Amino acid sequence: MAAPEAGGSMERAWRTVLGLLVVVAAPLIAVWSSLLKERPGLALLLAFAWLAVVVACWLFWKVAAESVNRYLGVWATSFDRFMDQHLSRYGKVYGQWVMDSRRFLDAKGLATVGTFSPEMDEVFVDVGLTARAPRQVPPDLLGTTPVDTGRRRSIWDFLHQDAPVVLAAIGAPGSGKTTLLNHVARLTARTAPERRRPIPVLLQLRDHAKAVAADAGISLPELIRQALPRLAVAEPAGWWESRLTRGKCVVLLDGLDEVANAAQRHDIVAWVNQQIAVYPRNDFVVTSRPHGYRDAFVESATTLQVLSFTPDQVRRFLHGWYLAVERRATGTTGREVEMLAREAADDLLDRLAASPALYDLTINPLLLTMIANVHRFRRSLPNSRADLYGEVCQVMLWRRQEAKRLDLNLPGASKERLLAWLAYEMMRSGTRDMSRRQLMDGIGPRLKRVSAEVTPEEFINDVGSNGLLVERERELYAFAHLTFQEYLAARYLQEHGLERVLIEAVDDPWWRETTLLYLAGADADPIVGAALRSGTPTALSLAFECAEIGAELAPELRQRLAEVLAEGFDQTASVESRRLVAGVLASRYLRRLVPTPAGARVCPDPITADLYWLFRKDTGTPPPDGRPSSRRNSPVRGVWSSDATAFVRWINALTSANGNGAHQGAGILYRLPASDELDVLATAAGPAAQILQSRAKRVWNMATGAGTPSVWTPAGEPPANVVPADELLTAVVADLRGSGVLAQLMTVTAIETAGRLALTGAPIRAAAEELARGMMAIRSGRDAGGLENSTALEDLRGHLARAGEAATLLSRALGGLHRAGPEITEPIEQILARHPIARAVEHLEKAASLGRDVAIAQEWNRDLGVDSALPDARAIRDRVRRSRRRLSELAGAGPDPAAARSPLEQRLGMDVEPLTFVREHRAGPPSNAALGICLRLATSAVLKHQVPEADRDAVTRFGVVLLHFSAATTPEPIPVDLGRLAETVRQLPDSVVRGFSSPTWATAVLRMLLQATAPVIGRQEPMTETAAAIRVPALILAAEAAHARQDALAAELRHLAAATCLMRRRTADPGLLESLILATA
Repeated sequence: MAAPEAGGSMERAWRTVLGLLVVVAAPLIAVWSSLLKERPGLALLLAFAWLAVVVACWLFWKVAAESVNRYLGVWATSFDRFMDQHLSRYGKVYGQWVMDSRRFLDAKGLATVGTFSPEMDEVFVDVGLTARAPRQVPPDLLGTTPVDTGRRRSIWDFLHQDAPVVLAAIGAPGSGKTTLLNHVARLTARTAPERRRPIPVLLQLRDHAKAVAADAGISLPELIRQALPRLAVAEPAGWWESRLTRGKCVVLLDGLDEVANAAQRHDIVAWVNQQIAVYPRNDFVVTSRPHGYRDAFVESATTLQVLSFTPDQVRRFLHGWYLAVERRATGTTGREVEMLAREAADDLLDRLAASPALYDLTINPLLLTMIANVHRFRRSLPNSRADLYGEVCQVMLWRRQEAKRLDLNLPGASKERLLAWLAYEMMRSGTRDMSRRQLMDGIGPRLKRVSAEVTPEEFINDVGSNGLLVERERELYAFAHLTFQEYLAARYLQEHGLERVLIEAVDDPWWRETTLLYLAGADADPIVGAALRSGTPTALSLAFECAEIGAELAPELRQRLAEVLAEGFDQTASVESRRLVAGVLASRYLRRLVPTPAGARVCPDPITADLYWLFRKDTGTPPPDGRPSSRRNSPVRGVWSSDATAFVRWINALTSANGNGAHQGAGILYRLPASDELDVLATAAGPAAQILQSRAKRVWNMATGAGTPSVWTPAGEPPANVVPADELLTAVVADLRGSGVLAQLMTVTAIETAGRLALTGAPIRAAAEELARGMMAIRSGRDAGGLENSTALEDLRGHLARAGEAATLLSRALGGLHRAGPEITEPIEQILARHPIARAVEHLEKAASLGRDVAIAQEWNRDLGVDSALPDARAIRDRVRRSRRRLSELAGAGPDPAAARSPLEQRLGMDVEPLTFVREHRAGPPSNAALGICLRLATSAVLKHQVPEADRDAVTRFGVVLLHFSAATTPEPIPVDLGRLAETVRQLPDSVVRGFSSPTWATAVLRMLLQATAPVIGRQEPMTETAAAIRVPALILAAEAAHARQDALAAELRHLAAATCLMRRRTADPGLLESLILATA
């Protein structure tokens, strides 16, 4: 009936068309009639043409009516579909359904949940992905291969690119695979206009395995329609086929491993491969656990491992989770809610830091969510670790499978009991691994008691797929974490009443965690009593921990534990008793560890005074700087770098000897933290930052590859252990003012310069007399007396220059003295009285006057320049006269009163008469018994005013020169490491000064310096009046070392001089003292 009806309609349509042609032709008849009269031939031609058109149309209608009718029907249907697809609201309604259905975090299967789930967008943290072969992806619950942060990639680095991708995201149970796909679907739907493939399709493969197995040819659009509920707007015909064909979808296929039947899993994979081939322009993502992807994998897929959370991601998740929960719980937003959430998240992080075994679980997003729920709604961390481990085992073994409506081939409780037996057997054997054959032989008989259908092979595969028991190597199995083995073993001991096993194992650290998990909330009297009877450090450490975890314990046993702890601090306690108590305190301290983003753990609490006291008693380490604290549990401060290094060695030896659990025999377990680790803790929120800001502002840290520790300070704090050059200069000047060092040096300089001045007398007199005789001969008309070839005037100028410098220094040196005895003044006076400078001036004046009388003499005077030498000679004569007057004043003042030399003068070898430092002839280089050259150079620089601060007094100028000479450059702030400096100074041999200008004197000064330094750097005496006896000699020897080009020695001696200032400052200001913090190695 359809065809005739269609044909009839077409016939009516064509008749209509012919009628229209006739109607259109009617108005043209009048025109044609007139044309017929005027041009009949043309009119007939037009009539025939019109008739031909009408006949042709009639014939076309007769021949093509059926085909045209068919094509018009197809075009009409296509137009209707096009209008439906592009004007329909189905796409928007579907996108909104995706966002609504994926709005909340999936908490199905968790034993502890709140009254609501947080929203996805509030808590989602993008897990990292990295390319890895399927068999390289670890299957265990907590297993992850370390990945460089630069290689962690986001899912968005792969999706929505120019070319479509096929990805297989492989991850351990609970690693966040489903949450990741939910996030991708939700975000894609919300930002559809910005995406290349704006339509997300999320299918749970387990829900469609039977449909695919029944019909391998079922198409992806058909499966999508089966998965979708009835939406408010019906799907236009062919909507999904159109979108998939055009490559507008990102297809997310979740849970390949949850298709339990291996045959069905292969069918699903074949079907996925087929759909990828049919719709290649779309993105495809398949997720699976490792075991479900090894024997059935997607062709052309890039395999990505879903990585575990980093410490930073753990922190971000918990802060986001608590903020979402608190907002829903209070029904409000604002700063108060944010503060409440931040405090709760930081509290959980702090509790996790105190329990490393619990913190290990947080790298798994599912377990982290469980921990957050338990903490928020039970408030049971960390004292109920056993309850939490129980929840983890239940969720991984059966609760989550039940929530996903997966078939359980064995009741969950039965699985747990079988694994508990296995854990006990492994603990009893002292092993973490068991072969597949051993597993099957051991599990087989017990499995038959609970199921006649499940084989050992199936059981091992099942628990292996849940991540609790993993195949670490081929045919070799172990629990995902030792904690699960210890917890399940404790459950087995409880259920079978095997407490005697733990009583007999109080000395075995292998059973420590199992014992603590066994005793959670139970009676600990038998085990603690056995530990006290044993008395070994391992047993007593276990007893103290039993008392601290909240186990039931008789009062008399608690009293006995307190007595044991007090015995270690008795002055008469044995070494073994002290080490026992130290092990207990160290175990308490090192349980509180805060993770860093890099994966390390740092204990932000500073080492306490009581633990450090035990360390000192055990090693003979000197007490720290500062005033001792009256409280044992207060932080120790004032620790030197060498002490920090020694403490780390001691604590590692102590924990290894006591064998605390997994620490036994592990070598170096603890270290000083790195500066970047402390920076992270100081800037993050939570108790760790508060501790670093209030109790440990200066902390020893060790950079990677560094040989010695350095001091960390928070941002904004002044640098630690640095002595500004001005501070050292002020101290040096104060030392010099309290001594006669500069007066001694001025005296020596006066004697030496007087000797140098005396050496110029004879040459000056001879040259002056020769000039005078020559000018006399010229004036009398004789020849020039040999002046034409004489160098007298040139020699005279040189001798006058040297004499002028000596006379100037002598005058200034004498001006700097306040008293001088006759043994000083008389020799100098004799030198000055005998000096012929006055007679030389007379000769030169006479020569100059003769040269002005006669024309030829004037010419000679002009050529020789006699007049130019005369002012220099007169200036020297005047300086000599002033020096003689100053000598008379000093002689009138009398000698220095008889008094002992200052300690500083004694340390510099100046407790003898100054004349002994000057050679008998007062010329040439100093002898080996003389003072070092730098003292002479420094004194000369002061007298010559060669100091930038020339307006300062002589003592200050002398200090500036010494500081400059010792640094060999412009003085800068001096860093001081007291511990390293002490080790260096103790090892300085006398031979280091052999290259100095005066090695005999330098050797004597170095020996006296080390003698004064030893009790101070050994912390046997405080830095009091001995500071001056150390500071200036060290600085002078540093200047000598710099002059001898021994720069390393100069730096050490300069640091020693600066250390005196630092040690005095540390005594006065406790804020400068360093604390000690440890991190895990």
